[in-house]
Amino acid sequence: MLPLDYQAFNRFYHGGKVHAQDVEGLRSCLAEGRRQGRPMAALQALLARLDAREAAVLAQG
Repeated sequence: MLPLDYQAFNRFYHGGKVHAQDVEGLRSCLAEGRRQGRPMAALQALLARLDAREAAVLAQG
């Protein structure tokens, strides 16, 4: 038996709901880090890459 592909399972079972919740959690962490005066450069870069990827997917239709 092969290991379960959790990403594929989550994509099938939960759809975009889990993805949206994950991104919301990351954005909350970014906001909290900024409130604490931390630069949060890596998380900010990650979210920028995610935003660019989602924009490209939307542009493709």
